[in-house]
Amino acid sequence: MHDLEVSDVESSFSMHDLVNDLARYVAGRSFFSLDGGNAHQVSSSTRHLSFVRTRYDVASRFRVLAGAMNLRTFLPLNVGHVGFYWFNWLTDEVLHVLLPTLRRLRVLSLSHYQKISTLPRSIGCLKHLRYLNLSYNESLIRLPDSVTALYNLQTLILAYCRSLIELPSNMGSLTCLRHLDIRKTSLKRMPWGMTRLKNLQILTNFVVAENGGTRVREIGELRDLMGTLSIQGLQHVDSYRDAEMVNLQGKRYLKKLVLRWGSDNNIMQQNSVNVLDKLQPHWNLRELIITSYSGRSFSDWLGHSSFSIMSVVRLESCKHCVSLPPLGQLPSLEKLIIEGFDGVTSVGTEFNGSNCIPFQSLKYLEFVNMRSWKKWASFAIETGGLACAPLQELCIRNCPELSGALSIENCPQLTSSLPFAPLLREINLDDCGKVSGVEPLLNGTELRDIQIMNLSTLPLRFLPPTMTRLYLGSSHEIGLPMHRCHESLQYLSLVWSCNSLISFPLEIFPSLKSIQLDILQSLCAILPANANRNLACVLDRIPNVSPAEALNVAWRNWFAGALLIAIGVLILSKSSIEKKSRVD
Repeated sequence: MHDLEVSDVESSFSMHDLVNDLARYVAGRSFFSLDGGNAHQVSSSTRHLSFVRTRYDVASRFRVLAGAMNLRTFLPLNVGHVGFYWFNWLTDEVLHVLLPTLRRLRVLSLSHYQKISTLPRSIGCLKHLRYLNLSYNESLIRLPDSVTALYNLQTLILAYCRSLIELPSNMGSLTCLRHLDIRKTSLKRMPWGMTRLKNLQILTNFVVAENGGTRVREIGELRDLMGTLSIQGLQHVDSYRDAEMVNLQGKRYLKKLVLRWGSDNNIMQQNSVNVLDKLQPHWNLRELIITSYSGRSFSDWLGHSSFSIMSVVRLESCKHCVSLPPLGQLPSLEKLIIEGFDGVTSVGTEFNGSNCIPFQSLKYLEFVNMRSWKKWASFAIETGGLACAPLQELCIRNCPELSGALSIENCPQLTSSLPFAPLLREINLDDCGKVSGVEPLLNGTELRDIQIMNLSTLPLRFLPPTMTRLYLGSSHEIGLPMHRCHESLQYLSLVWSCNSLISFPLEIFPSLKSIQLDILQSLCAILPANANRNLACVLDRIPNVSPAEALNVAWRNWFAGALLIAIGVLILSKSSIEKKSRVD
């Protein structure tokens, strides 16, 4: 196996020619390919047919099948990437004349063929059919009722049939059905009789129609569901008792659960809370997505540590929520996306949870469209453990009100760019790996205080004009920008940092009140400022600067300050003497 390619599935491996030849040899006369390489002709012994789709698959291409009355498999294939602009057409003669004659078909795939708005009624004559794939057909609107006569059908794939608006009303007749894939369709409701599909294991979507909220309980009868389940239209569920009968907690084989309320769901907030309470899934769930939930808070089960293998959580467009659930308690959570929470103004310790090291497995964290979010508490915790230690990527987008202080500590795997938050006043970065792209943060109009510790690299090309305080500690590779004047900076501390710094000109810091330089390995010269001011200096353990020079710099600044004080005293004394002489 080699060469990862895009095909009918998300990914596949191409087969080596020798393995392909071996497979053909073993298959013998039972296999035939329309693309050549066959050692024999189509006959009554041919059971399986495959071919690569072309732009136009016309009837003449399939004339060789006239003698293949015992054909079991009709399987078109894609080779390489099929882009959105690439369409395939299958002539009506193949669909309406040829296929109905292949009465012994078990596998039929018509995926990626366009302009098939409906199937012929004769499709119901293929009584032996087990697998029917109609995916990626943009024109298919509905299926004929005769499809429900396929009593042996086990797999029906309708994914990405975006025009499909309804399923046959008698779908319950397909009692052998195990796999129903209706992702990315336009279904408005589910057909009656879904409870009869007792063997169903894969049901990708269940659509709750308006005035049909009680029908959500039909999912409860499907006890063997596994894989992914998306429940849409939950705003139509009026009673929490209906949600309780879904019995998601008893579906232990579900791996991914999607709960969707309507995007215009602005009423009955308490009902949404009650419904969500009863939709608690089994502890084995790995991925959870909740969309357009209208409650002000989430259920207690969301974020419970018993979901020990849940690795992905996405919460989006929950506009009425005023707080986030304690997702930090999920021990295996690796990816977390929070989007569209207009009611959240502060993210604090409730997000971390309690009695645990929060977010101990988190690698990706994203906040998007948090329009009212103003404050974010630190990841750090009082117990002394590491919070978000595995974090590799942090994304904050379109959060215009985020202000105050942003503190990111003990995230040694973090490598992503930092967000743009124009109202931030303070930034604290401590042990954040190789974080890059700090410029968006430095563009903030209110930034005053930056503290950076234990960073291996960080492009620091400029300092914001409003900044008054900067502390760099144990950050050896960070370079301090020395090509421009920093007029607002008043307090500067460089401790065991800036290995590339050779000379330090005090004159580019005209407002500096306090400076601390400690363990700067490459610093060779400190150029004193010309301005007379009282500058507090702490210069220590700088091997290439002699103590006398360091003392000289400190003394000069002390002398300048003392001289100013002395001059001021003399002026006051002289003024006092003159005033007294005039009185006398």
